[in-house]
Amino acid sequence: MKRLTLLLLVVLLAFSCQTDKKEEPSLQQRKTTIINGTIENYAIKDSIFEIALYYNDYLAKDQVGHKFKIDSTGKFIAEFDLKRQQDVFFFYKNYISLILKPGDSIAIRFNGSLEDDALDNSIVLEGNSSKINQLYIKYRANNPVDTRAYYEKSQVLKPKAFLAYNDSISKAQSNYTNAFIKKNNVPEDLKNWLNTEAYFEPLDRLLNYELMYNMKRRSDSELPKIEDDFFASLETIVPVKKEHLINANFTSGFINFYYYYLDSQFRKGYSKDSIKKIGYKKVEDDFIKHLITKEGKDTTLTQLVVNEKLRTNFNNNSLELYENNKDIIDGLFKGTAFENAINERYSSIKTLLDNPELPEKAELLAFKSTDAKTFLDEIKANAKGKVIYIDNWATWCGPCKSQFKEATPKLKAKFSKDVEFVYLCHQSEERLWKPNISEFKVEGKHYFITKDQTEVLSKILNITGFPTYNIINKDGELVHSGFEYRPSITETSTIIEKLIKE
Repeated sequence: MKRLTLLLLVVLLAFSCQTDKKEEPSLQQRKTTIINGTIENYAIKDSIFEIALYYNDYLAKDQVGHKFKIDSTGKFIAEFDLKRQQDVFFFYKNYISLILKPGDSIAIRFNGSLEDDALDNSIVLEGNSSKINQLYIKYRANNPVDTRAYYEKSQVLKPKAFLAYNDSISKAQSNYTNAFIKKNNVPEDLKNWLNTEAYFEPLDRLLNYELMYNMKRRSDSELPKIEDDFFASLETIVPVKKEHLINANFTSGFINFYYYYLDSQFRKGYSKDSIKKIGYKKVEDDFIKHLITKEGKDTTLTQLVVNEKLRTNFNNNSLELYENNKDIIDGLFKGTAFENAINERYSSIKTLLDNPELPEKAELLAFKSTDAKTFLDEIKANAKGKVIYIDNWATWCGPCKSQFKEATPKLKAKFSKDVEFVYLCHQSEERLWKPNISEFKVEGKHYFITKDQTEVLSKILNITGFPTYNIINKDGELVHSGFEYRPSITETSTIIEKLIKE
């Protein structure tokens, strides 16, 4: 479990392509994969009634997730479709990782009364892919890289000291990996996963350094200057091969941070004034052209990085980057498995933007006054004495929209009669407002808030970022504000129930 916590800090998305020209597998080649689980010493008192399973899909909007019920005896069956061999994660007290391929059927048994490494050590496997996963679990259990120590050191060490630390643990990891492969009869696919991990994880740690260092700090100004040679190893990355794509730490974590690294390096060629003058979208277009024409020596790596940028834009229902650079992007992906995935995603978003269909109980409203100082009073008046739940969100905000999928509908269904649900969309393009409400079928009262109005409301509603949630009691008093009152948190329901009874 030493690597999974870090992996799950970033948006987990994986991609599938081949280095050999036009030999990519069809996206239609799916087979049901089955995990038969038995949780020994399963206790109802633990209040864990579902297994949450995650895996990465080709150009998926997000990490694909499923939930499977655990019966009273601790048994569960997870059935899902995979397109290729890859990491699959499921959660029961710990994140448990397996490497599975389409059509696998594997039985897993573990002691549910244990936690952390003890739970991992209790895992017993049978069936397809049991050998590779027994070795996979064994490898991870003895990995010399201590994630907790890495977290602590990356938050206190200055750049040069961190480089030395990273080099030392990278050597230990590489030596351990080579010895493990030599000592054990490791199947070729697991060997690919291990070698990819040993090579790319040290690079991933470099790319994560600034984020980790600033985690306990208030401003970027506290970060020591990072010299260009800090990232010198990124200039000589080995050519990416199809064998690397089995490892989700590479295809998601590394690619995500590598994209942002390349983007930040590219932007050094622009002053703030020049960006303001030509516009952010023009810089984006220039960057995509640069990636494909200048950075494109490693075709597969370039495809993964450009795909990461497209994925980010598509997740925001934004098509401009693709439309502005369609010819050069299509040329990059022509004849690959990316091509169909991008075309399908583009078509579905285009349909959504052109014909957004709102749910029946969604109301698009406008405030009577243009003075944002009066907005909250109008919301209270419309609520007519009900408890009010305000969701401050943005069309580009991933955490906002992740709540819309399941948690928001559940909360609204539970309190629909007693609570006024209000959704304020901030800092967004108005043309994307209605399509997002349509996509996630968000019922309730919706208002689009302009930039100037957001500045006023931020002070009134204590908005420090997005999402921010406000809970107002029957007397019109703002009693709670913050990200922590999101729909998916049990405490939110508890607070609302208490306020309704008052």
